[in-house]
Amino acid sequence: MQAMEDMLTSFYAQIAADEFPLIAEYIPLVEQAVTTGTWRVYGPYWAKVVREWGHRRVSEPAALEISQLAEQVRAGAVQRRNAAEGAAPPST
Repeated sequence: MQAMEDMLTSFYAQIAADEFPLIAEYIPLVEQAVTTGTWRVYGPYWAKVVREWGHRRVSEPAALEISQLAEQVRAGAVQRRNAAEGAAPPST
């Protein structure tokens, strides 16, 4: 656990120095900090963010760019037979 604390200390020191980390440096810290279940759900999306913007600082993407990437991901999503299309499953 000390290694994680050291990484976070280093990360916060970078922010204090106005040197925001690259997205490719930050996402692995996030992945280490979350539960396995959370990683399973969000890991593929984080991988897409790293592929698209890994070379950029975490402070760089604008809200519009984030929305556009989210829309690209939605447009490319495979529609599964059991998909709820955004609706909650029927209660039994």
